[in-house]
Parts: sequence; structure tokens; C-alpha cells
Amino acid sequence: MSQDADSFFRNYIFDISGAAENEPLRFDVRLNWFWLDHITCEGDCVISNVKANSFRLSCEGPVTLKLKQFYLLGDRTITFENHGGSKEKFEFKIPRI
Repeated sequence: MSQDADSFFRNYIFDISGAAENEPLRFDVRLNWFWLDHITCEGDCVISNVKANSFRLSCEGPVTLKLKQFYLLGDRTITFENHGGSKEKFEFKIPRI
């Protein structure tokens, strides 16, 4: 995860890849109030809504997920959970602005 704080609204960048360069990736992304933020995805991916606070990314190779934070009221945690064979889980804190 990297952060670009050039403007009032913070931008977070998540570069995600598998063990092999073109390994398919399937994972769930959870973030409360994510629908208030602006999320873009760069890569050969399909995004599917799962619940109000989560979505599933299915990608054919590496992906860059960008989050522009518009939710200002509190600290949050974004969670990436592998939806494949391994049950890897990664969490990152996103502090309020």
C-alpha cells in the first residue's frame, strides 16, 4: 500500500499480484462505507458486489486498486481476503482525514 496525500482527500494505492506473474487472483475486499469513496481498478478484472460493505475482485494477473477517500468521519480498516485455495488475509488501517 502506498499513499498520495497531495490533496485534501487521500489517495491509497494497492498493487496486488500472485506468486506467478499471470496467476489468476480472486479475493474479497471489505471496507465499511466504501460506496462513499471512489475506487478504481487497473488490470484485467471483474468487480462483483457481495454485500453493502464488500466486493469481490476476480483478476487474470496483477491489479492496481486505487481508493480516493471521501469518507471523513472515522478510522477504518480495508481487508483483502483471498477467495481461492489459500485463506490469506491482509488488513490496512485507513485513518480519518
